[in-house]
Parts: sequence; structure tokens; C-alpha cells
Amino acid sequence: MRKTILLIAFILILGNIFGQDSINPNTTTHPLAAPVPLGTPPGTGSISGATNVTYGQTYIYSFSGTSYPNLQWQVTNGTIISSTTTSAKVVWAGSVEMVSANTPISEDFPPIYALGGPNHQLQSYKLNTPGQTMEGSISVYSNGGLITSQIVTITIPPIHSGSISPNNQIVVEGQQPTSLSYSGATGGTGQSFSYQWQSSTDNQTWTDIPGATGLTYNPGPPTSKNTYYHVSVKQGSATETSSPASIEKILTATPPPISSVQDDNYTIDLSKPVGTPTGGINVGSDGGVQYIVPIGVLPGTNSLQPSIRLIYNSRGGVGIAAKGWSLSCFSEIKRTGKSFYFDGQTTPVAFNNTNDIFSLDGHRLFPITGTNGADGTVYGKENEDFSKIISHGGSNSTGPDWFEVTQKDGTILEYGKALNSKFPSNNATYIWLLNRVTDRNGNYCIFKYNIDPGQYAYALTEIDYTGNDAAGLQPYNKIVFSYSIKQTPTSTLQYKDGIQIETPYLLDSISVINSAGTASSRYMMSYKVQQGQYYLKTITEQGSDGSAKNPLVFKYGADNATPPVALSSSLGGLETDGSIYSGNFSGAGTDGVISAILKPDNNGQTQYLGFNMYGDLAKDPNNPVLHLDYSKNLNDSSLVYDLPTDKRGKYDALTSDYNGDGKADVLFAGFSDSSGVRKLEKIQINLTKLLPNDK
Repeated sequence: MRKTILLIAFILILGNIFGQDSINPNTTTHPLAAPVPLGTPPGTGSISGATNVTYGQTYIYSFSGTSYPNLQWQVTNGTIISSTTTSAKVVWAGSVEMVSANTPISEDFPPIYALGGPNHQLQSYKLNTPGQTMEGSISVYSNGGLITSQIVTITIPPIHSGSISPNNQIVVEGQQPTSLSYSGATGGTGQSFSYQWQSSTDNQTWTDIPGATGLTYNPGPPTSKNTYYHVSVKQGSATETSSPASIEKILTATPPPISSVQDDNYTIDLSKPVGTPTGGINVGSDGGVQYIVPIGVLPGTNSLQPSIRLIYNSRGGVGIAAKGWSLSCFSEIKRTGKSFYFDGQTTPVAFNNTNDIFSLDGHRLFPITGTNGADGTVYGKENEDFSKIISHGGSNSTGPDWFEVTQKDGTILEYGKALNSKFPSNNATYIWLLNRVTDRNGNYCIFKYNIDPGQYAYALTEIDYTGNDAAGLQPYNKIVFSYSIKQTPTSTLQYKDGIQIETPYLLDSISVINSAGTASSRYMMSYKVQQGQYYLKTITEQGSDGSAKNPLVFKYGADNATPPVALSSSLGGLETDGSIYSGNFSGAGTDGVISAILKPDNNGQTQYLGFNMYGDLAKDPNNPVLHLDYSKNLNDSSLVYDLPTDKRGKYDALTSDYNGDGKADVLFAGFSDSSGVRKLEKIQINLTKLLPNDK
């Protein structure tokens, strides 16, 4: 009986000893296994150290309090680098888990083992999100009993996505831009970064560049007006993108190619391939003579390909290929003012939907449903072709964002919807350019432009076709238009609807590009300059092998045109420091001149003191003779003159026939000043009578 009681007591003592484990052996939040528990020691203690910490950074913590045996530090979402009984160095990074002693341990497992228990510490990172916070804790144990703990807020730094250098380049067409370099990725969880370069033509839709995963990228000559690049930076599951870098392609600033054929005696080169670019004569709807040169293009999908023709019109103005020449593939919707025919009044462009009219390739658009220029308004054309035209978005002051035209056969045309397909003016859109054509089967063409508002100019630069959205097929055939800049500004400035438009570009070439990216054919233009005006002189067709046919040569009337101004011999003998005025002083229908005598006063202002009249210079235009017919001095003693703020002086001289006798008279207006205001004080008219030299 006594042995039985002792055995029960011994079992109860063992149960009491081994049943006081305060740590769940299955927990995954403690990096160290608990030793054999000996009960919570008496007394108190505290931990001092940072409670708001940064992920990946190291911090020192200290413990103070009653002396305890077998002190142990433990953390969650962190790692103890080193510790003593009173301090611990902790790096806050990742989470930790417990593994049993018989679990295989990797070679990079830190050699920190738990005291008094069967488990090891193993650091394991979980997927954290940069820029967010997570919670950790640091605790102190004595013989397995918790003394104190401290909650820590861990901030994971956001990824600083870095930048690209150079961030903005402007290159001439065909020029190689500077290589792009990326740097500056920091933050996050401290894991390594991966990089992916992406490109875009609208700074909105981005596409991975195959193989571009390093810190540098060589973009090559740009093919679009604007190309944007950025780097997608990835760390674990977190992704950020760098600020974009842009490369703008401008048209070449080289002068137009001047033709070596400057006369009409071109000799055919028999060594060249047979043939020339084809062309034909036509009469336009305006009665002007037309000459049409079709450009051969590669076939498109389901016959959707651009129809490109160079058209000369004898009544045309300055066009993209010099005087009289234009491209047939060009289409636009633009603002116009009201017309007397339709509206009973003629007005300039007002840049608002209320007062402006929209026209498609010169055909007026009439709102059928909705308000002019408003979102969703449907229009009909002046000449009905059963197209449905809709304006989208925008505001009254800026105009619609874009236009959609659905033709009778279901083909859809978009105007101004893509980047660089709108020409701005006065903080609004003036012209909406055709940017896309899509047929009923989803095949499409894309039109690209060079828009230069600063120079009041724009030009078609590329047409991409053979694309299909449903099939996920990108265009592989294209037409590329290259230009040069006129070296003389003659005839480059025009006013259309009161809007300033420059035409500084001349078409250099039209290249037909195949799916391999090479030119299957090229049409090259050259020019001649006559009396300051450019004229298209030759069009030369070149094959894929670089061989060129004999050019198509154009002649524009006689080269030895009569000069627009007949120059007489020089007229000498007139010495004056005054102003020169002309007038019909003799009444014979031919004008003479007067020389107004003037001098500056003490304030540097002009004073008219008189004039000399030379009545008739054109009796013999080729040999003008200077005769002084009349002289007049003014008496200004009665005028008070003090005009420090006006540089026009005390007299103004004007010529006109004031008495109706058919002869020009001379009027002098005298002015005085009162309190800084220039006032007309008197007028003196010198009536021209019979001059001594009149016959």
C-alpha cells in the first residue's frame, strides 16, 4: 500500500513538472523552441527600444528588471543577430517558423539553436507588400516563462522606381538616339530587383520589349513621331514603373533635293531599267488640269490598303510636294466659319461649337440629331453619301475629342482619336486628322503624323496596314513618307479660315515597306527653284535592289519668265534727311515725290520743317529726271511744343487730292501737348497748282 501511494505521488509530480509548458510546440511565431518550463519567475521587467521600425533595418533592444535566470530573447517577423542577458540586436525582416529537430536544414540556415528544447530557429520570408506595414514582437523569457514583450510596427519601404537618363531626346528622322540608362531602384523588402523595359507610342498602352531586361537599352532610330520608354521594376510580387523617357522624331532639317535636271533637254539613260513612274492627265471638278501619279503599294488584307496618289492641279496652291501637288490619301475634319450661302452671314472661326461649322474634306457637316459639336451628335454631309458621322466627347470651347465616320459598306473611319492626330489652335482643336480605318472584318490601317504646333505645321509620316484586332495581328506592311525643310520661307505661310498654317515641308520620298522591314520600292522627288518658288521637277522610282528607272520629268511653262518688276536706271541728285512721299502732283496721271524736311529737337523727337516737291518722274520711266518744282518752309514760331512722351513730333505730313483738281496736295498737321496728351492744333494744306515744269 505504501509503495502504491509513493508511485502515485511521483506520477503527479512528473505531471506537474511537464504539464506547465506555456509555449505551444506547434506555434509558428517563435524563432526559438521553449526549454523545459520551470514556472513563471516572480518579479517584473521591461524592454526598451524602437517600436516603429523599418523593414530590413537593425535595431538594439535592452532589458531591465529583476534578475532572472536563463534569460532568452524571442522575436516574430524578425531575426536576432546577437544577444546577451540584457540586450539583443534584431533585424526586422520577414517572418519565422519552427521546425522539428529531425527536419532537414539547408546549408544557409543560420547556426542559432534553441536552448533547452528539440527545435531549431529557421528564418522564412513571406510575401510582403512594399509601402505597407506589418506587426512584429520582441519578448524576454526566463526558464520558458514570459517576463515581458513589446509589439513593434514594421514599415516596409515603398520601392523607389528610379529614372531613365536621358529622359527626353529630340532626334532627326533616321538619326540614332543616345542609349538609355536606368538607375535608382531602392526600397522594398531588400530582395533583388528584376527589370523589364517597355515602350509606348501614346504614353498609355505599354508593351514589353523582348530581351530588354538590363539596366541599359539601345532604342534604335525612332519609327513614330513620339516613342516613350519606362522600366517595370519587380521585387517579389511588388511591381513599380519608372518615370518615362521620351524620344521625339522630327522631320529632317536637310534642304530639299534639287534636281540635276534643270532644263527640258533630259537624255534617257539606256543603262537604267526600262520604264518610268506611270501617270495620267485628267480634268478636275474645278476645271483645273490634273496630272495623277499612282504609288504602287503592297496588297492589304481583304483589299484594305491605302490608295496613294500624287496629284497635280493647275489651280492648286502650295502643297506637300511644292506648288500644285498634293497627296490623295489625306483626309481631315476641320472647323470653318459660317458661310453666306448656308447661314446668311460670313464669319471667321470662333473656336466654339456654337458658332463654328465642321467640314469633312471640304464638305459641310449638318447636325441631324443632337447639338453641333456635342458628345453623340450625328451629322450628315452636304453631299449625301449615306455615311453616319458622330462626334464624341469634348466641350464647347475645345470641340469634340474625336469623330467617327461609318460608311455605307460598314467601314469605320476615326478622326483625331489617336495621339498626334489633332492640330491645335487657340486652346482648342482646329483639325481632326484621319488616324484609323477599320473594315467590317476587323482589318485596319493606322495613319501617323508629325504635328508641330510651334511651327503651325503638320504632315503625314506613316501608314501601317494589314492589322487585325480579332486575330491579334499587328500591321506588317507600311508606307513611310520622308520630308525635307524648305531653306527659303517663300510661300510657306498661309491663312486658312483666319488660322495661320505653315507649309515648310517638301516631300522627299515615299517608301513601301514589306513585312521584313525593307523597302520593296521607293519613289524619290527632286525640285527646282524658280523666282523663289519650289517646283516638283522629277519623280524617280527605285526597286528593292536599289536600281532606279529613268525619272518622270515635269516642265512648268517657260523658264525665262518676264521679271515681275521693271527696274529703271538709278535716280541721283536727291539729298535729304527727310521722309519721302509720292503723289500725282502734276495731275497728268503719273506720280512724283516730295521730300519732307525734318530734324530732331533737343528731346530727340522729329520735327517737320518743310518739304521739296519733285512733280513728275515718269515722263521717261527708264530715265527719270529729278526737277525741283516747289519748296515750302513752315513757320512754327506760334506753336508751343513739348512732347517728351511722343516720338512722332509736332508735324505729320500726308499727301492726297484735297481740292479735287486731280493733283495731290500736301497736308501738314500741327500738334501740341497738354499734360502729356498730344492734341491737334492746326492743319495746313499746301494746294498744288501748276508746276513750273508742267507742259
